[in-house]
Amino acid sequence: MTAPGRLVDSIEVTVPTHTAATLTFASGVLATVMMSFDVWDHHLPFVEVYGTEGTLSLPDPNGYDGPVLLRRHGDPDWTELSPAVPPLGRPGTGDQLLRGIGVADLAAALRTGTPHRATARLAFHTLDVLEAVATSADTGGPVGLTSTCERPAPLDGTYGAESPIPLEE
Repeated sequence: MTAPGRLVDSIEVTVPTHTAATLTFASGVLATVMMSFDVWDHHLPFVEVYGTEGTLSLPDPNGYDGPVLLRRHGDPDWTELSPAVPPLGRPGTGDQLLRGIGVADLAAALRTGTPHRATARLAFHTLDVLEAVATSADTGGPVGLTSTCERPAPLDGTYGAESPIPLEE
């Protein structure tokens, strides 16, 4: 790893740096997750959803852009799906990096009094899941959760504005 101006050449790591788990959601859906700092590079999909009708392949969630692909059982090729909400910037540009959506959502919630998506309950449930994965790795057995949270409402394409934000041509 290289980092300009780094202060240390190495650090002692005292926590696991690779974890794999199977999660069972309240709906009965299963998810397999793998989280690792132990690889130099990869060419794996970031998120793929496998269902009885086909496969949905999602781009890197850290980039907030990229194609969403669908390949139904029997299709010869992948199909790129249209965005569910309009992009905030021109795809492939720095404007498309949408990390500001969370801030826009919080600001809109304050302005309008509507609920925002980044709730304390969602944050706690996320932490509860991560802790359960760590406990399961330590004990070698399944760990049940006591926390739950409501699924956040989908974005409506306004990102906190009064109407959808148009792309500049």
